[in-house]
Amino acid sequence: MTIRLFILLIAILTFAVDLITSMIPATLWYWQAHFGWGPAKLSILASLSILSDIFFGFMTGFLAESIGKIRSLFIALALIILSGLLFSLADNFAIVTLGAIAAGASAGISTVSTASLISDHFEKETHGSRFSQLNIFMDLGALFGLCYMVLIAPKVFLGLPGWRIGYAFVTLLLVIFIIFIIVRNLNSKKEDAKEIPLHQASETLILTKFKDLVKNKMILSIYCVEVLESIGWAFIAYWVLWLQLIGFKGYQLLALVMAGIISRIIAWMIAGKVSDWIFSRYGQNGRIHLFQMSLFIGMFMGYILFSALPKDSSYFLAYLVVMSLQGLLSYWTLNSTLISGYLNKDLSGPGFSFLRLCMLIGTSLGLVLVGLISENVFNYHVERSTVENFATALQPQVSNAIALAKSLLLVYLFSNSLSILIYFYLLKYPRKI
Repeated sequence: MTIRLFILLIAILTFAVDLITSMIPATLWYWQAHFGWGPAKLSILASLSILSDIFFGFMTGFLAESIGKIRSLFIALALIILSGLLFSLADNFAIVTLGAIAAGASAGISTVSTASLISDHFEKETHGSRFSQLNIFMDLGALFGLCYMVLIAPKVFLGLPGWRIGYAFVTLLLVIFIIFIIVRNLNSKKEDAKEIPLHQASETLILTKFKDLVKNKMILSIYCVEVLESIGWAFIAYWVLWLQLIGFKGYQLLALVMAGIISRIIAWMIAGKVSDWIFSRYGQNGRIHLFQMSLFIGMFMGYILFSALPKDSSYFLAYLVVMSLQGLLSYWTLNSTLISGYLNKDLSGPGFSFLRLCMLIGTSLGLVLVGLISENVFNYHVERSTVENFATALQPQVSNAIALAKSLLLVYLFSNSLSILIYFYLLKYPRKI
């Protein structure tokens, strides 16, 4: 495969995976209206997708060398095509579930394989720009997913819901692309780059080091914090559905979601610099206090957003301001920088690997908790609609918006409170172990 074709494959695959995975939360509202599924079932879909991401991403690290990393990319592309096809044809929960699992598997395989291939085939001096370009395609996929939510999903074309047509259109484009890649590859001179083998000994060493990590109470505490904080951040996956229940739609809905995303990106950029500045003056304990302050602010902003603000779409500017402030002020808990200050060099690799694993597990648990609590405790209620009354089912549902908000706030406050307590526990440990 030529280098240009290789780069094109990575770019399109990255774009497609993030496009489909961003379309899934944007479609929850329409699945609820069309099939009558409540948050409990919808959270299962999202959780299975995340668990599939975890499993296949982990297994790819072990099997990519024997399968071939380029072949792994084609497997990921085939899975994301299968996912789009299943979503476009779905008429029951089982088919949508398979689609969610396929999407998660594609994300896990493509993430691990792409990062490994970039590391193998490009000079270290260019890794920064290459990974930045990769992030651009990820953001473009998410942006197009938001556009799909506003421009296509709410419509009905020839008696077909727009969300079906959206998935079918993306699937068709990906099939055309994979045919193009195969034809071009057959007609071009292959330039297979040498792959660096990942020996079984390395994998055994990682697992052995993981056992050393979890034996240490301090490291285990940081992993627990990551799981808890990720449980609290489950509200991000419910943003779109919750705002739609209130009555936001069209460009107002798009503006609110984009405000949350952009403010979160800015927060990460600022938090890294502030965290380093505080660390240079007050050490690791300074970082811990910064993270605790961010969680306190997040709890306060969460109360305003989910409880204090009226569940009325006429308060668009108030929601815009609060969601922007919440994104700017409550995403400063960079546990990756915290754990790097505690770990010695030989433990940094497996330490970061399992930190990400904890994040995905926490997110999955949070989605299920919010869904179950909203339906079984706060009486979230849904009814299945038909194509004829689809527009009626998409009207604001204030009672459901309140039920979902209470569930989100309860899980958010509980997880943040426990995280703050564990951070106090971490203050007594030295900087290095």
